[in-house]
Amino acid sequence: MRPRHLLLTVLLACLSMTCIGVSPAAAAPLKAQSADVYLGGVDLSGYCRSLGYTGARLKAPNGIADWRCYIHGPAGVDTEANLSVIDACRYQFAPLVTAGYPVTAQANGNSGGEWKCHATAGQSEALPRMDLRSFCVSIGYTDARHGGGNVTGWSCVRTGTSIPLDLHAACAYQHRDRVAQGWSLVAVWESFGGWNRIGCMSVHA
Repeated sequence: MRPRHLLLTVLLACLSMTCIGVSPAAAAPLKAQSADVYLGGVDLSGYCRSLGYTGARLKAPNGIADWRCYIHGPAGVDTEANLSVIDACRYQFAPLVTAGYPVTAQANGNSGGEWKCHATAGQSEALPRMDLRSFCVSIGYTDARHGGGNVTGWSCVRTGTSIPLDLHAACAYQHRDRVAQGWSLVAVWESFGGWNRIGCMSVHA
């Protein structure tokens, strides 16, 4: 056999046996993200404000499809727009979306207040207690204070000034050991009015 033909034969044999690499069939597959992660309540008014509206409101007959963004207009005439609760969940849980986790919304019933956010991941763990004061101190403030209202009413404060408290960032700071291990941390709550019942959700592929 000619040297050129011999070399070609050897190369073909190597390729068929994957002697120069790992067989695709033998390569480890990516871990499937198949577990549902319940994230809880969604801040629809906050999402609408991010789009330039005044807030969100429920229209009659107060069903799951009856939420609207609205903005106050002249002479008391408001302008409304359709509201995508799925987009609101993705906005609220942007750290998970950025990390590649699918985020969606599901209704647990037929009334307008039944919308909840969900994600899909490989694994998750709920971490119920938050230390908001320590987070505020870490960014140069002296304390965390709730100004009334709902879960978004928290601020980091110091003499003469305050800033809105980023709850997702607070979770990431409190559980920075998990962040270093590749987990994503977000703040979660069941009820929008549950300002003193906010926890963290830890998510991993």
